[in-house]
Amino acid sequence: MGSPSGRSRGTFYCHGKGVSDLPKGHIRVNEERCKSCGLCVEVCPSGVLRISERINSRGYRPVEQFKEGCIACRMCALTCPDVAIEVYRDDEE
Repeated sequence: MGSPSGRSRGTFYCHGKGVSDLPKGHIRVNEERCKSCGLCVEVCPSGVLRISERINSRGYRPVEQFKEGCIACRMCALTCPDVAIEVYRDDEE
């Protein structure tokens, strides 16, 4: 059964656009700056970030993008208190 809007459940929509209409992107993390606070993981609307198993030289586990689906919204970078994340739209590189 569909939702009242006629859209399929489980499909991510943003401002009336379906997933296929959204920009594609990826992140780069300065792993030495990341303190594993997890704020970026919490704010990511696509759910593509997680705390990695790797340990940096300061003893923290830096964040990583573990699957496709980044929409380059930059919420992770804006939220990061350590300015450890750069976001790129795939059509910009």
